[in-house]
Order: sequence, then structure tokens, then C-alpha cells
Amino acid sequence: MPLNGLGSLMTVHHLNCGSISLPVLDAVTHVLLCEYQHGAVLIDVGLGRADVDHPVSRIGIGGKLTFGAFDRDELAVNQLAAMGIAASDVSGIVATHLDFDHVGGVSDFPNVAVLVHERERDAAFGRRSFKEHERYRKSHLADLAPVVEGISTPACETLPFGMRGTALDDSETLWLLPLSGHTRGHSAIGVRTADGWLVHAGDSFFSVGTVRPDAAVEPAHRRAEKIERLLAMDKTALASNHSTLRDAAGRGAVVICSHDRTQYEELAHR
Repeated sequence: MPLNGLGSLMTVHHLNCGSISLPVLDAVTHVLLCEYQHGAVLIDVGLGRADVDHPVSRIGIGGKLTFGAFDRDELAVNQLAAMGIAASDVSGIVATHLDFDHVGGVSDFPNVAVLVHERERDAAFGRRSFKEHERYRKSHLADLAPVVEGISTPACETLPFGMRGTALDDSETLWLLPLSGHTRGHSAIGVRTADGWLVHAGDSFFSVGTVRPDAAVEPAHRRAEKIERLLAMDKTALASNHSTLRDAAGRGAVVICSHDRTQYEELAHR
């Protein structure tokens, strides 16, 4: 398995690694830090120092406008340092997908392996469409090329919350759960904690109301759904993905997405 020797999972931290403040979207970039006995694993990483220093060349004008005046204290590497965790203590990064706002910070963690579904790796380096040229940035691909590892093992085990996945570590606490739609190789990441299952669904939904209809807040929920459809590579997969994630939540998994601020704050301040 790609991640071995980590020992027991001790704590999962919820981090905001990039605030988004737009008239149509007040959002976060929800990253998980999984602390183990013998290392740490990030699930997504947000933007990085180089993106803040050189935003136009790294993430484009659209990215610069989306993230605005970026708060350096939100960078994953700086948040970890404030917790006493060095970049060298990170054993791996597991990416839901390779959009620039999810992996820009890879360059802050030199030589750390980045695990992603092989279809996502191939989509990112192939950049076959205009939308993929925009979401997968050349500078980030250069950072990723030496360290990215595409996971090709079939998702052969059904987990207690109904999704199928592949274990990434020898203690079977981290699982890659294929969930294409937002991108060609997008995945959710399952985390087995002492309190139950946590599923980071990345950009497979943008509003908590998608998986918990009782929590939908209008008109923000409808706006988030429109943004999700606009960004998706395969719009026909969205309804099925939403159903899968609602079912997982109904079976007791805590299902999170990358950009819902209300959901992030609820979990981060528990």
C-alpha cells in the first residue's frame, strides 16, 4: 500500500486553507490533517506560498480574483508550523482531484508523495479540453510531476456507508473512493476514525444541503448548485453522486465537501 508505517490514527484536524469571498460565494477550502503515531497525512492542501507570491502566473487572473487578498496564515504549511508540525513530518498528501485550489500547496512539502486516482492524474497531464487547461495549471503540474502517484487498484471493497474503495494505508484508515463527475478522475476520501467514518467528498457537492436537505440555506444553496454544474466535467454524473453521498450520510458517515463555510465551521469548532 502507498502509505505504510503510520501507526494508529490519533486526530483529524479541519483546516481552512483558502477563503473565497465573492458576491455569489462565501466559501472556504476545507483540508483535513490526519495525525498518526508516526507521521501526518493531508487530504488536499489548498494553495501554496508560490501561489500567493505569484498569483497571476500560478493560478491565473480568475484564480487571483477568486481568492483575493490571500491570508498567509491560512496556508497549510503555516498552519502546520503553528501546530508544531514541520513540512518534513508530512508522510503523504491524498488529493480528491488536482484542481489548482486543491494542490497548489504541494510545492510547500518537497518530495512528499501525492496520491490521486490514476484517471485524475492522466486527465491533469493530458489537459484535453479548455476547462482542463484552466483548472490544471502548468506550474502546479511541474510541481506534481516528480511526486504524483496514480492509484489504479480497483475499488473492490464496500465500506459500511455503502461506497466502494481502495485502502491507501496498512491500518486501513484512509480509502480512495472513486467519484468522477466534477473531474474525470475525482475521488472522495474515506477516513476511519475512532468516532466513525468521515468522507471528504472534495468538489462532488458545494453545499451541505445537497447531502443534508434539512440544512439547505437559500438562496446560497441554489447558487452553489449552479456553480457546481458550471465547473463539472460530467454534469450527468452529479445526481448519482449526490444520491451516493446522501446515502452515505444516512448510514452514519460524516460527509463533507471542500467549499461549504457553514459545514466547515461546524466541524472545525467542535
